[in-house]
Amino acid sequence: MKENKRGSSEIIKKIQAKKAFKISNGPFHALAQDTMEAIFLVKDGICLEANQTVADMFGFSIANINKTLFAISNAVNTTLDLKDLYKQIHILVSKILDVTNFYIAIVNHEKRKIRFPYHADQED
Repeated sequence: MKENKRGSSEIIKKIQAKKAFKISNGPFHALAQDTMEAIFLVKDGICLEANQTVADMFGFSIANINKTLFAISNAVNTTLDLKDLYKQIHILVSKILDVTNFYIAIVNHEKRKIRFPYHADQED
């Protein structure tokens, strides 16, 4: 029960942060929506929003993109096991993209290494 309360308060905080961020960045938000460039709005490592160009590139609605990004953000805050989180991300991304061949890569810039803790492909 404690986990659910913590998860709920985190979701509420993120919604409030997103609203505050939109209000405080009104001119930027308008510019991001009007540009032909694909833009993801990220704060503290969390993707808060994507513009219409992103939706057009992938052929789906902004609402679906933002809903999926929010669900991934929620999974990050509520899933206790990394393997379960990676699988959950895979499932959520599959709702908006073809994930027949899908991987998650973690980059260590200091050591100049890339690690692939999760992958799924046609051969698996």
